[in-house]
Amino acid sequence: MKTCIREMTIQDLSKWQVLAESEFMPADFCTAEYLASRWDVIKAWVLADCKDKWIGCGIIKFGHDVINPNGVHFLEICIFPEYRGKGYAKQLLKVMNEHAHGRKKSACVHPSNTASTATILGNGFLKTGTYKDWDVYTREN
Repeated sequence: MKTCIREMTIQDLSKWQVLAESEFMPADFCTAEYLASRWDVIKAWVLADCKDKWIGCGIIKFGHDVINPNGVHFLEICIFPEYRGKGYAKQLLKVMNEHAHGRKKSACVHPSNTASTATILGNGFLKTGTYKDWDVYTREN
């Protein structure tokens, strides 16, 4: 399938919430309201087919107050269920990494989320600690 990656707009956030909310535990999910309130330090992308049917989304935040204040925090990498296991996360991670170039990268993953853990580890992140209920992963450039 041919895919396209485009920047997510603030107008896309309501669609993000509808499509992705059921894919996350409530404590792990970045709601449209949360993202909109921080939009000045967030970049996000939609991976879609050529008809703009969403396959997944990637969201980064410049800085995380506790874990990585001067780096780039990978907030969400979400591939919707019917598209999982087909390499689409790699496409999103490539774009996310390009926008984080030269900065320390971090991500928080719930320990029960084995798919996200494998994706993060496969992208060169190492587990460096815990924060609240999440495992913390970091990667230098």
